Amino acid sequence: MEWSRVACAIFACGTETRCVTLFSLLPRSLDEKALVLEFEGQPDDNELKESRQCFASRVRSSQFFAPGANVPALIMRILDVITQSRNNANLIFVDISSMPRLWYLSIITWFRYSPHVSTHKLVLGYAGGSYPEPYPERQIMDLRGVAGTGGYYDASQPVIAIVSLGFDAGAALAIEDRIEPEKIIAVIARTDKFEQELSHSETVNEEFLTRADIKVYLPHLSFSQPYKGVCELLAPIHDANVVCVPLGPKTHVVALALAGLIFPRATSIHLISKYSRPFRATPSGQVCFGELTAILER
Repeated sequence: MEWSRVACAIFACGTETRCVTLFSLLPRSLDEKALVLEFEGQPDDNELKESRQCFASRVRSSQFFAPGANVPALIMRILDVITQSRNNANLIFVDISSMPRLWYLSIITWFRYSPHVSTHKLVLGYAGGSYPEPYPERQIMDLRGVAGTGGYYDASQPVIAIVSLGFDAGAALAIEDRIEPEKIIAVIARTDKFEQELSHSETVNEEFLTRADIKVYLPHLSFSQPYKGVCELLAPIHDANVVCVPLGPKTHVVALALAGLIFPRATSIHLISKYSRPFRATPSGQVCFGELTAILER
């Protein structure tokens, strides 16, 4: 990748140690183009302090920004960084490793529809994580459509749910009860579908998987392969309403959100939820990058 052509590099600073993994690996020439997004109201613990110190050692305090849920403010801040870049810098890089879905999905949707970045390229980066602690319980407060993915709905047609499974055993079951699909396609993160040992997401979602009509195995350390896999699922569907439910991992979340942007019969939903306690992913040592420009061609 031509890092010299980066106009803006966006990171999220949080309590997960993997939030600085890609920042530490990328060239220092990106420092002046970095925008570090901070969370509001997070406990000021040691992990957060160390993450902030890592970013602060290379970027100015003015490059930190806490957008909260204010998506327009986030987009305006990104545009400010882009307008200060050189004319030949046309690449926007987003590290989604520890970034909330609201932020990176909003950036993807904005890139898809905004004329301000029609000549730019969008590249995502992801640092894989390991979860040393049990996944916390999650209370689902609401379901909302991802902006720009509102598919055409035909009340006379059945509903098919495509659910990418995470580590929360109750989330998939709760969503099934809410949308009541006639058919369920479960997307499972696994490098090799012929592995004999069940993945962790299969183990914790054992009850939900008994209700699934189709099980699909897709790798999680790739952006292109999960997206192609989801497209293969959606392409033959012409007589149903499709609801894409991204529960994890992040590369699968992106794939289902992209499907909602591209396929007119698909809608991607976003969960508004509350966790029983904070949880942290440590770096697994594996990273991946993916350019979405061609997928999002306007």
